[in-house]
This record gives sequence, C-alpha cells and structure tokens, in this order.
Amino acid sequence: MKTYHLACFCIISMVLLSLVAIGPVQAAQDFSKMSTEQLYQMKDQVPVDEKANWSAEWQKRVVNMSPEELKRYNVPYSQKELDQAYKARQAPRQ
Repeated sequence: MKTYHLACFCIISMVLLSLVAIGPVQAAQDFSKMSTEQLYQMKDQVPVDEKANWSAEWQKRVVNMSPEELKRYNVPYSQKELDQAYKARQAPRQ
C-alpha cells in the first residue's frame, strides 16, 4: 500500500512540476484597444511573441498620422529619414 501511495505522489508531483515549468499560457494582446500614446510607450517592452502584432497595429496608425504626430512619435516621414532609419537599424550594435 505504501508503494502505491509513493507512486501516486511521484506522478502527481511530476504533473505539477511540468505545469509550473510550462508556465501560464497567455492570450494574444489586443493592441487595437490601446491609445496611440499607450502603444508608443510600450514599444520597447513588447514581448517577443507579440512584436509582430504590435508592429502591425503601429503601422496601421502611422499611415494615418499627421506630420505633427509623426514628429511626436519619432516616426521618419521623408524618404531621407526612412533611409537613415533603415541604415541605423542595419548597423552593428556596439
């Protein structure tokens, strides 16, 4: 009987440990409900698995921004600025 209880305890422990190791499953975040300011403020804190969704929402908003908003959110809006931003991203970081 003791062996049976020990086996059950071991199985339950392994199941619980595996659940802890997997971690909580999070639903995809709906960035469309955020204000542009909120979206901008979290740009450097977006989890890796959410970056594509964040970027898609940001691009939707950038298309409709006024020149003042583009400047406020540091979005390059001339071809020269776009080229400079692209080159800066491609440069190796030190």
